[in-house]
Amino acid sequence: MDFTYRIDKATRIVYLQGPTPDIEGWKQTFLNLFADLDYEKGFDFLFDRRSIEVLGSTQFIKATISFFSSHKEQIEGCKWAIVISSTAAFGLGRMAQILSEDILGEMQIFTDIDKARQWLIESRKPV
Repeated sequence: MDFTYRIDKATRIVYLQGPTPDIEGWKQTFLNLFADLDYEKGFDFLFDRRSIEVLGSTQFIKATISFFSSHKEQIEGCKWAIVISSTAAFGLGRMAQILSEDILGEMQIFTDIDKARQWLIESRKPV
């Protein structure tokens, strides 16, 4: 299974799932997403990380934040829900949340995908 995205235009949520790629694969996935005609600025993101056994490193998280910093225009106003299933993943998620606060904006960590989806939908500001 590859790291992939799926855009749900009705809910304005981009679903991301799959194993953590190398940083170049991560960047390419997001560049493809930003170029996708179905993607619109302001869509929210739901990362389903529940089945991931190999977690990203601190270096990987910093590289993704740097990438997002140079693509702020495409992610401005987005909310981020990360769904995890382990204590280690929670720790990495919190680190990402803290390090990316000024870049990514609002991010929450969940263990239940339905609660994550509900949070994104209910917290959305009218467009």
